[in-house]
Amino acid sequence: MRRVTSGWTDLHTAVVSLLLVGWVATLTGLVEGGWVPLVVATAVLMTAVPSLLFDAWGGAVTGLIAVGVLVAIRRDAGAWTHDDFVAATVESCAILVTGAMAGATGSRLRRGAVRTTTESSLQPAYGSLGLLGSDAAMARLEEECARSARHGRPLTLALLDVVLTARDLGQDGRDAVARTVARLAEQRAGEHDVPFALSADRFGIIFPEVVAAAAWDAIGDVLAATSTANVTYGNARTSRSLAEVAEVYVGIAQYAPGRDTWQAMLDAAVEALQRAHDDGQVTA
Repeated sequence: MRRVTSGWTDLHTAVVSLLLVGWVATLTGLVEGGWVPLVVATAVLMTAVPSLLFDAWGGAVTGLIAVGVLVAIRRDAGAWTHDDFVAATVESCAILVTGAMAGATGSRLRRGAVRTTTESSLQPAYGSLGLLGSDAAMARLEEECARSARHGRPLTLALLDVVLTARDLGQDGRDAVARTVARLAEQRAGEHDVPFALSADRFGIIFPEVVAAAAWDAIGDVLAATSTANVTYGNARTSRSLAEVAEVYVGIAQYAPGRDTWQAMLDAAVEALQRAHDDGQVTA
């Protein structure tokens, strides 16, 4: 039985760590009492929020400025003495770290937004509601690679190429073939699998918690479906067997040392796909 790993990602870790560091500074201020907790909490907030607009270095600079202001306030209020040294040091370090972490978190949020707000990721491929575009799919693959590294769970990536063999299809026929394969991949994918489209004639499925052998079984279902499916296209609603007009090639890559990033997995799957083409291993 496949185990479903928590959806916790590195972004969740960054946000929670940022909150914890901010609390450390605030709680240290509470130990001192008086007006200090309010000033420290304000410094943490005024550091974290602007730092989200920068990267880690920009956030660290923002934190350094906040520390300078805090020290100036302490000196002016007479709270910059030997007895205050330990608390002031902890607060200052926590504010600096808050700025750096907020900057790093902001950078991560912006990268994710760029990947998931592009046209290809917002529009369903070929009218298929469950098929991700390439940008969203690669963002998901990156998350799954991080999850596999953290939990030691398997992960497999499969790519499918559609090669037309009939020369008389026309544009409507070519689109219908791609749409048919796309929908078959989506329909045969499991509940936790992620079907996607890389281009007009290249599709894929991310298999979280699945080894390559089990992924081949799932891909076998897709290929079996393509061997019996029909394609209907054109104003005349011409219907032909998919196997008669196209061939489908498959390449599979499994998460492993040296293949532990989304780009490495994608490259390995593309290489496997190219070998299938070179060897003439037509699967449907």
